[in-house]
Amino acid sequence: MIIGKKFAWGHLPKTGGDATLTLFHLFPELIVHADGMRSNAKHSTFPARKSDIEGKLLFLNIRRLPSWMLSRTKHRSRYGTYPDYQPRPMLTATEMAKSNAADEVMSQFLGHGRYKVDRWIRAEYLKEDFLSCLEDLTEIPEDRRRKVRQVQMVNAMRYDHDISQWFRHDQLQTMYENNPLWTSLERKVYSEREASNERTHQHLIGEIRRLVRTLLSPEAKVSILSGGDEELLHLDVRQTWHFPQGEDGTYAGSQPADDREAILHLETACTRGAQFLLLPATSLWWFERYPVFRRHLESRYRRMWSDETCLIYQLSSAEPGSGVLDA
Repeated sequence: MIIGKKFAWGHLPKTGGDATLTLFHLFPELIVHADGMRSNAKHSTFPARKSDIEGKLLFLNIRRLPSWMLSRTKHRSRYGTYPDYQPRPMLTATEMAKSNAADEVMSQFLGHGRYKVDRWIRAEYLKEDFLSCLEDLTEIPEDRRRKVRQVQMVNAMRYDHDISQWFRHDQLQTMYENNPLWTSLERKVYSEREASNERTHQHLIGEIRRLVRTLLSPEAKVSILSGGDEELLHLDVRQTWHFPQGEDGTYAGSQPADDREAILHLETACTRGAQFLLLPATSLWWFERYPVFRRHLESRYRRMWSDETCLIYQLSSAEPGSGVLDA
């Protein structure tokens, strides 16, 4: 747990807590006490620190329930749990679906309903939500925002994070039914934030279109790390397509399994004629998940644009027809 002058943040396991702890340490002036990353005390619940948190804003991380359940099971099978840290057999998908562990853990942190979280930090939008929380506490200059965005993943396990590969629809339904507290909190937190995110997303798309009109010629061919979002392809250039791309030219439908596959997608895009690779700000988590891909991209191709909206890499030389506007 972190105790601040005006806030207290609870380290709920398997919700990006170590990464969040790293982010908080970028703002030491706000911290009164921080449990060490290697100490089990870092997982102290709000009731356990009653006197320390009284009258303060309460922050807590959350994650989509199936992802939390899978991460918890993977961690227990690989490292075990406090205090003996003996690895345990990996639960089956059916066993995870029947478990109410998520509600048990959440209820403990909230003192069985005695404490109300003021600000939630979604693991899927960790840096964005973290900055939003800190804006309630202090002014954040751009250089410190940049440092937050540059923090890499911390203690993240490598496994297939695609939930559809682990659970059937009926198993997911059972899981949510068996964890009604987590379900209600997830529905509330994500629905409120996603409405705001949609407005932010539309603004991001507008800014990307403006930048592309400014930087690239109408003849440019642009590959876009889109996540399958068709709106991102509506740019004022000759041709756009999804990255990564399937053999039929449509969105690949899933993320690369590893760095090697990500690099293969990049080089295939170049072979097919892509002159630029555009990475919206919302897709920069790729650099955390695929660090070798990032090094390959940075070493071979020129980064021609970088700001809070997007990154643009030039995949072809700046020759006539390359798609770069003349200065």
